[in-house]
Amino acid sequence: MLSRYKKEIIDPAKKKWPELEVFPDFRHPLKGPAARLRGARTKMEMSQAELARRTGIRQSHISEMERGERVIGKKVAQKLAIGLKVDYRVFL
Repeated sequence: MLSRYKKEIIDPAKKKWPELEVFPDFRHPLKGPAARLRGARTKMEMSQAELARRTGIRQSHISEMERGERVIGKKVAQKLAIGLKVDYRVFL
């Protein structure tokens, strides 16, 4: 009985949450790209240092971008996209 109850609670197919409820900053002009950058890097199981090595972008700048303290321009987005194997437009 308990295993059936647990399955209902953790089964993501049973409950779907709107993206903005789960990720409130997803569409924010600065924090949205930051959240997408961190998400893409985490999905690739890559550290900031590894991403910095692959892209030639300083690790401190990647950290600032992920915190929404540094704007991600087109050229930087293109470098990040190559390192993370995604379309650069997700960061703009």
